[in-house]
Parts: sequence; C-alpha cells; structure tokens
Amino acid sequence: MALRWTRDMETGFVPMDRDHREVVSGLQELLLALDQSDVAAVRASLRVAKARVVAHFAFEEQLMAEHRYQAAAEHREAHASFVRDVTRFEAEVVKKGLTEKFRLWAGGRLLLWFKFHITTHDMALARVLSPVGARPHRR
Repeated sequence: MALRWTRDMETGFVPMDRDHREVVSGLQELLLALDQSDVAAVRASLRVAKARVVAHFAFEEQLMAEHRYQAAAEHREAHASFVRDVTRFEAEVVKKGLTEKFRLWAGGRLLLWFKFHITTHDMALARVLSPVGARPHRR
C-alpha cells in the first residue's frame, strides 16, 4: 500500500497540514525502505517517522489545551494508542527484523490509521482552530 498526500487530507489549518505533509514524507521513506527489505533503513526511517509523529502530537495537544478543546481526551487517547502501536512494532523490528506481521502493519494499518486520524480527529480540531470561513477542503 502506498501513501501520498491528497487534498482530502487537508484540514484547512496550515500549521497542522504542514506537519502532516512532513509525517507523510517520513512514512513514504519507511515504505521505500520496507519495499527494498533494508532492515537498517526501515529502523532508521521508523525512528525518524515516530519522532515526527510524537512532535506533531505534542503540538496538537498543546493547541487542544490552549483552546480548551472539548474532545481533547479522546484525541489524546488516539495519539497514545498510536504511539504504543509504533513503539511495539519498532521493538519487533529490532528483535526480529522485517516480519510478515510488521510488513502488514506498516503497509496497511499504519497508513490507514494515519489517514483516518487526519480525516476524523484532526479535521474536527481544525474546525475549532481555523478562522471563520477557513474550512477543510473537500472534493
């Protein structure tokens, strides 16, 4: 499965969209390394992608706190769940290499989760953060 930035992933909140594009770039690097079965590159790109995601989540959580976002608890839990998942699979790659389970997760669930998170949780947050009239783009 491939991941590319698409217009339906734009939240309309520029700082969030910029971060999302960086995360997508990192995930693309991970998938390329995975396609090449390069364990060292997968480990490195997963580490970088995880750091980008964790920094992005911290940014979102700061915004949620500043704006007293009502769905913050659910949104934070989604972040925590994702980080737990990434951490578990990161450890698997270190211990066992590129297992079939890891390949299925990285090429499927990871990408689907990220896009789902943007189009649900982040779109809702962006509606609170965006100035009046600046709404997420829809096709």
